[in-house]
Amino acid sequence: MPMFEVTHALVDDWYNHAVSLAAFLFGFLLMKDPTVAAECIRMRRFALAIFCAAYAAYAAYAWAYRAEDAVPPEALRIVMRLIYAMDQWTAIVAVLGYGALHLTRDSRLLRTLTEAVFPFYIAHQTIIVVTGHLLKALHLPVALESALLISITAAGCWLTFDIARRFDLLRPLFGLGPREKKTVAPLDPAPLAQ
Repeated sequence: MPMFEVTHALVDDWYNHAVSLAAFLFGFLLMKDPTVAAECIRMRRFALAIFCAAYAAYAAYAWAYRAEDAVPPEALRIVMRLIYAMDQWTAIVAVLGYGALHLTRDSRLLRTLTEAVFPFYIAHQTIIVVTGHLLKALHLPVALESALLISITAAGCWLTFDIARRFDLLRPLFGLGPREKKTVAPLDPAPLAQ
């Protein structure tokens, strides 16, 4: 990270691409192995507890050093990088563990949510940035601003997905494949002939 700043750009955000690729490969390649899935299930509660603690620690650190001119001690920055990594990976293990345990049956809701993942991913950052910019000008209390930001982002992502999936022209722009064609059984002419 010190060599490559986070830019969120498509082609030159090397640090984020490396982190995201690792997470993608972890989920794509390893969760197919039943022993990895079983271990995530076994570790889910522990991972969730560590995630909550790491998240709280990192949130407190970010709050304490939120001023633009605040400079934390270098030793604390190193420790917080470790805590941030723990926050990320324990969240992933907890989500994969609970998912592997409870999302084992197919359902219409699960199919819809699976289809919504990529459109949510595409839309979320834009919605967060625009909403955050607009909310910042209102000078709301932090708790209210964060609740609004999360709610508006979730609703905006769902709305984007819902619109994109209904229009064939928008589907490929949001990573959705062609709409499944509903086949109608051909009319059987035999009853008409009688």
